[in-house]
Amino acid sequence: MVAEHNQREATARVLEKLHVEGEVAKMKRERHMLRVLMANRAVEYQKEQILERMSRKQAEQLKYDTARQKIHEEGMERLKKLQIKKTTFMKAIQYFKDKGHFPEQEEMEVIGDFVNLDPAYIPEVEEDLNPQALLLQDGEIVSDEVARGETKFYKYKHEFTTGSLNVVLKTQEGDPDLYIGNHTCPNPSLEHHTWSNTVRGDDSITIHYFDPNFIVGFYYIGVLGETDSNYKISVKGKSGQKRKAKQRITHKVVAAVPAPQELEFDTKTSALSPVPETLSVEAKTETLTLKGSAQEASQRGKSPYPQSPKSKSPTSPREQQRSLEQMNTQEVLDWMMTLNISPECMTKVSNEGVTGRQLAAMGLMELMEELGMTKLQAKRILLYKSEELAL
Repeated sequence: MVAEHNQREATARVLEKLHVEGEVAKMKRERHMLRVLMANRAVEYQKEQILERMSRKQAEQLKYDTARQKIHEEGMERLKKLQIKKTTFMKAIQYFKDKGHFPEQEEMEVIGDFVNLDPAYIPEVEEDLNPQALLLQDGEIVSDEVARGETKFYKYKHEFTTGSLNVVLKTQEGDPDLYIGNHTCPNPSLEHHTWSNTVRGDDSITIHYFDPNFIVGFYYIGVLGETDSNYKISVKGKSGQKRKAKQRITHKVVAAVPAPQELEFDTKTSALSPVPETLSVEAKTETLTLKGSAQEASQRGKSPYPQSPKSKSPTSPREQQRSLEQMNTQEVLDWMMTLNISPECMTKVSNEGVTGRQLAAMGLMELMEELGMTKLQAKRILLYKSEELAL
């Protein structure tokens, strides 16, 4: 009996042990299957993330390609229109040379976008308004650097009434921006400039003689450092027709006309009355030159002919600022208008009743704080005031 009891206990222990081992093996299998499932889910998630990123990149690339194609098509369209305008413009130039005036067809309205082609009407400014700027020679390549937020100034003198000039800024390091101004903007900057090119990398600006802001004289160049930058800058002028004394419209030619009423401009027909026989040959030549620009001048609502010296009013800054201290408030306002001072400053001058003597006594900070001028406008006032003292 005892032996049978021991055998049953031994058998029960063996069976229990086998049962426990079976349960452990089952749990291990389940844990292994769970790990495999989690690994598969992780792989699937990674695949989904990769596919999503690829899809997003493809969508972005498609959007980029579409935008690039659109820009290309717009550029080609603008180029096509520019070529058409150029062809029309060249035809108009030839017509002007042959007939002495522009054609009146509707397609010739493009001429209104350009300045008068008569070289005598292109402004000539001999004065250097930024003596501190570095003078660049034609074709000279200058290597320089500019710190972030600072501006380096250069200048170039163009002496031709036709042709063009090309300013090239080659970036060596950083991101410099190119700004150019004529006599109205001797210190070109981000806020005040005549021409600009701010694309990243190399910058280039070409100024043609038919540009409304084209002049004969100094062009001022500003290089602004968006970051600390190293660069090379050069200016190449395309020679054209140099201004000659006989091309200038002077009061001497007008004086050769016997009476002003004998040479009238008809604004309805854009034509001139017959040239009197008493005119000299030179005066007739100048009159024909005037005739070519008469039509455009009539559209502006003013006569293309210069006034005689007797009727000319002293409105130039140099003439008026000679007697700056003797000016009353109204004369100061008229003078400031010739200097392109902002209407807000002129309103303050009018309200405060500022006279020429008070204006002449003000310094840079007083002009900016009390009259609300920008630094460029205040410097313009001080420049003409210093010229008055020099005279």
